[in-house]
Amino acid sequence: MSGWKTINTMGEHARYVDQDGVNVVLVHVDIADPQETSDVENNLYSQFQQAAAKNQVRFYHTSQKLSDGGGGVMVYYNGKKIEHKKVLMGSLPALVEAISAALEKYNSH
Repeated sequence: MSGWKTINTMGEHARYVDQDGVNVVLVHVDIADPQETSDVENNLYSQFQQAAAKNQVRFYHTSQKLSDGGGGVMVYYNGKKIEHKKVLMGSLPALVEAISAALEKYNSH
């Protein structure tokens, strides 16, 4: 159940995070546990599946490290990073809160 689109290049990454609205990006981390990464992706997507279906929030991930920049899950609103957490189940509450707040802003404009 993955509604996550794969980003393959830094150019794609820049273009996707710069879109208006809410964009969630999981940047691959070599040391992250693959099962936990999958659990984080599935959990986030399932919580925001309706908003994703309406294109109010978009989910992206990389299958490899794209740069020397840090990995993790980042939430962008109108091109500005508003949250950055490690790929851990313990990060979910903060990520859900950031996505929810950004969606609220997006839907109120």
